[in-house]
Amino acid sequence: MVDLSRLREIMKGTGGNSVAPRPELTDEPLAGAGQRASGDLCAELGGVSVETSTGACVVIEREYDADRFHGRIRVSDCRVDPAVHASALNLLIRSSTDQPVPSAGGPVVFLDLETTGLTGGAGMCAFLVGCAMFEDGCFRTRQVFLPAFSAERALLSLAAEWLGRASMIVTYNGKSFDVPVMETRWLFHRMPVALEGKRHLDMLHPARSLWKARAPDVDEEWGRRNERASCRLTALERSLLGLSRVGDVPGFEIPSRYFSYVRSGDPSPLAPVVEHNRLDLISLAAVTARALRLVSDGPDQAEDARECLALGRIYDRGGLTSQAIDCYVRAAEMASHARGTGAWDRDDGSIESEALCRFARWARRERRFGEAAAAWRRVLKLPARPMNFEREAIEALAIHHEHRERDLPLAHTFASRALDAQAGPRGRDSVRHRLTRLERKLGAVHEKSGAAAAFFK
Repeated sequence: MVDLSRLREIMKGTGGNSVAPRPELTDEPLAGAGQRASGDLCAELGGVSVETSTGACVVIEREYDADRFHGRIRVSDCRVDPAVHASALNLLIRSSTDQPVPSAGGPVVFLDLETTGLTGGAGMCAFLVGCAMFEDGCFRTRQVFLPAFSAERALLSLAAEWLGRASMIVTYNGKSFDVPVMETRWLFHRMPVALEGKRHLDMLHPARSLWKARAPDVDEEWGRRNERASCRLTALERSLLGLSRVGDVPGFEIPSRYFSYVRSGDPSPLAPVVEHNRLDLISLAAVTARALRLVSDGPDQAEDARECLALGRIYDRGGLTSQAIDCYVRAAEMASHARGTGAWDRDDGSIESEALCRFARWARRERRFGEAAAAWRRVLKLPARPMNFEREAIEALAIHHEHRERDLPLAHTFASRALDAQAGPRGRDSVRHRLTRLERKLGAVHEKSGAAAAFFK
């Protein structure tokens, strides 16, 4: 990816003003762009040609009624309102390692690009900029298509005009891909960066936090089954929305389809690409709304123990301790219920173990030592639990019985188990030190009891 800091320095040197491109920045006459943006291309894509001072682009607009369904989700339920969901948005933005940035009022705009490459690079550009928002009671998409490379400034101008109205943008992997691509191209053409200062929610990171451990999914792009859980947007469509795309163009084919159009002038392979982009925008809105509803309503909205535990982690990172504890308790209950009904596996053991350990740590901080010890004992009774949580529970119980219960024999028993559970030399040295101390204490107790028995003989 291009060094954006260097491009920003260049922009500052020009006073941030829009400068007309030099002739060598265009690779074909502007007239060619106008010709390609008309006729068969507009008919194939279902758009209209929009003329600008720097070229012509195709603009495709669609409206989706609020009563329409996208999978199991009604389109009206995909609305994201910053005023209503302010707290939940702040939590999700924190979970995406970004900080809330105040911005002026305006709509939430969903952004998704289709580009000439998948891995970045100075020569890569966006040939389709897809934006969407809720407007006039419906979900409206607006896509700007690049008919020729010489019309890139026209595409960037039209995209900036729509994005400039946004109070915040929502993307999927946009922090790493979509936004840097747009910033690079705006700066390359010495144009103002329309997204600068905009509040940005990259839904990939909250999605990973909430749903990264869902069941394996089918990878339709490669025609095989993934043995690892996937957080691709199409995978979340199936697991969260109950939507399976039919005839969708695989993502890896999209750049080659555009280059085929550039070489041949045949726009027929591009219509599925435009539809693919539209579906991504609607699904992005639906997944965002699902996450906001989950964060706003709490653990009662969680579908399973895994989702409830993930919600607790998000609350924890946001400093909402009481809500996080409710989630940990609820997650442990849901996993325990699954074990009781026979629908339990090793993953449920991992979920229940983590939920109990997180609750126990909180209880210990609150000096509720009895509740903490009870939670750790529950971890050790699970039929399957990860070694790290088992080790934590054993060590915590050894400390609890030594310093709180003053039950030295039981503390020695747990310390011995902790020694067997340790994997590294540093951990074993620490446990040996504790065992030595306990044996010394036990020896002193035996000496006192022996002396007392001799005195009373």
